[in-house]
Amino acid sequence: MFGNWCSGMGIGGVLLMVLLWVGLIAGAIWAIDRLLPSSRSLADHTRDGDGTAQGILDRRLAAGEIDVETHQRLLATLTTGAQR
Repeated sequence: MFGNWCSGMGIGGVLLMVLLWVGLIAGAIWAIDRLLPSSRSLADHTRDGDGTAQGILDRRLAAGEIDVETHQRLLATLTTGAQR
């Protein structure tokens, strides 16, 4: 009854074919995810904190990207802009 099942590949051939396709599809999904940076850029900004403007400003000060005077000026701008 199953002697000519799937053109004679047998159950082992069918399992290998399924594994091949699953691997190809998973590889394609992984490659697309790695090539499109938009899905990672938001996660990178919010990974270490709450993602608020003040949190980003504090992280930039801690990383040395801005100095204390710039931090204080931008923080004052944020707090004044929030009260308007």
